[in-house]
Amino acid sequence: MIVFTEIFGWVGAVLILLAYYLLTTEKIKSSSFIYHFMNLVGAIGIASNSFVQKAWPSTFINVIWFVIALSAIFKMHYGVGKSRNT
Repeated sequence: MIVFTEIFGWVGAVLILLAYYLLTTEKIKSSSFIYHFMNLVGAIGIASNSFVQKAWPSTFINVIWFVIALSAIFKMHYGVGKSRNT
């Protein structure tokens, strides 16, 4: 179990860093699904590893990161905040 969460944590860290790199080099847009999905999966990976390691501040911030990414994906999918008449 520890090895799995360690690997998952590293994958999560790489995904979040890669998402940020792709954003800053303008390879993807902040409004793209892939950007938010990478952040969502990355946050789950880091949060799960942090939880197992009992690193509560890291767990907390990554749960919030997950909620923000999930909220963005939800808004994209359901069009929350967009006018349906245009």
